[in-house]
Amino acid sequence: MAMDIGDVERYLRDTFVGINAVENSGDTFVMYDPDADLPAHRQFPFVTLVTGDTYDQVSDLNRTGAYRLNIGLPKAAYTARFGAAPTRRAENGVLDTGYDYARRDALMPHPVYAAQYWVCVVEPGAATFEGVKPLLAEAHAFAVRKYRNERARSLRSLVEEHFRAFVGEAHGQELEVARLLAQDRAYEDGRSREERLRWAAVSLEASRRQGTGGPSDRARSRTQEFLLRMWVIERLGPDDRGGEWNPETLAGDTLEALELGPAEARALAAHGPDLGIERMRELRRHKNMTAHLEELIGHMRPGPVRDRLRAWAAVRPLLP
Repeated sequence: MAMDIGDVERYLRDTFVGINAVENSGDTFVMYDPDADLPAHRQFPFVTLVTGDTYDQVSDLNRTGAYRLNIGLPKAAYTARFGAAPTRRAENGVLDTGYDYARRDALMPHPVYAAQYWVCVVEPGAATFEGVKPLLAEAHAFAVRKYRNERARSLRSLVEEHFRAFVGEAHGQELEVARLLAQDRAYEDGRSREERLRWAAVSLEASRRQGTGGPSDRARSRTQEFLLRMWVIERLGPDDRGGEWNPETLAGDTLEALELGPAEARALAAHGPDLGIERMRELRRHKNMTAHLEELIGHMRPGPVRDRLRAWAAVRPLLP
């Protein structure tokens, strides 16, 4: 004898904390939403109770009292019971799993969402429902993990947003501290590549804001920027689409920042101690701004730009 759908709903409400059950046209969608404040685009159920053929017609649910219990599982929980998720669909979108989706009181892959690791039972009996309870607990725990992970990501994004706003307003030593903090977070191995790139971009912005003074400030800013961009290209991988993390773009920005050519710099360096203090400082600025060239050349395609970088790399050891 099939369990009454109301008994299933009561079990869900009485057993699992933090859930919010939304009803629509006789169907029930159960999601983990402890504060009942999820925006519509994030309201993803982990259990549904469907009472008609609105979404598919393979379970013969347009009968009085008929319903189907659907459960969204983690991948491991699904594959432990049914193997790899199905991929082949019929013209109506129903997955080919070999199961009779109209069969009652039997756990089986979901006819449409098994590819996303959902399972279902049409009108479960008491014994079958007892066997399903551990799956409901797994689905609830999975929904809790996803909710908490999303909240953590939102919090991190908020922190980054506030940090970026601070960088946009900071000056002097505060700006240097912000640059270093953002850079340290970009260097942390425990963060995802995407997160590290975002922090690198914040540090880059701070570096550029520091380069608004005289030649020394500009050179120091460019040196910090070029070294960070080179680190990202080396450690996190280049962006072949262009932009800050693209080797060709970095090469172009480097050459544009250098006021001297390599031959001119070589000729000046040959004067040694007789070189005036201002020229000495100019050569040192060029030496600092080319500190990343050996690594950068290894990412460049053969051509005139790489040849110019090689010329600078050869001159650099001669600079004071």
